[in-house]
Amino acid sequence: MEEYTEIKWDEAGNILIPSYFEEAIKLIKFDPNLAIQVSDLSLHRRDLIFAKECLEKINETEDKLIKKALWASAIVHYMKCFGSGFRGRLKQDEIFKNDPEGLEFFAFFKDLRDKHFVHDVNSFMQGISFAVLNKKESECKIAKILSTSFLTLTLEQANYSNLALLVQRTLSYVQKEYSNLCELITKELEALPHKTLLEFESPVYTTPRIEDVNKRRKV
Repeated sequence: MEEYTEIKWDEAGNILIPSYFEEAIKLIKFDPNLAIQVSDLSLHRRDLIFAKECLEKINETEDKLIKKALWASAIVHYMKCFGSGFRGRLKQDEIFKNDPEGLEFFAFFKDLRDKHFVHDVNSFMQGISFAVLNKKESECKIAKILSTSFLTLTLEQANYSNLALLVQRTLSYVQKEYSNLCELITKELEALPHKTLLEFESPVYTTPRIEDVNKRRKV
């Protein structure tokens, strides 16, 4: 599975043919349902690679704040692939079929994402408030109202290793699914006359606007 980073588009949104396809004359769209599946897998791959890179960067810094940020980001982007949204979500039961330990690790990180990093639900983060009481002879009975917070550290070697395994396993699954699907589409398109293929529409990219932030994107 390859991701071409050199793809560009013009002011009208027409996607330009990358220069390394020397014999290409046109970019064409194909079956919308299959195109959505390919795009979804590509987006999953992007998030999974980002999660993998976050984990790798953790080992390259001694800054505790950066480590925490990378750890949370890796978990959130990994779980993003399995959540509800525009794209078709991955299914953990398919990826970790006959792997109860993998499903157990997955469930842990899903709860960590849902109930700790994104939503404050479980006891991994707690706040405690109290009053400081002075001795009887003091001018004021209460010296101050204080509060403190407690955060459970989840970035430890066992958890790190388990998440790294989940990410790699899922990435391998996505890359295999992507390659198989692209091979199927290629065979279907190859069976059509060149004249017919030339008549297919070309893909167009629409640049998002600031007011699109709360809108569901179109296919």
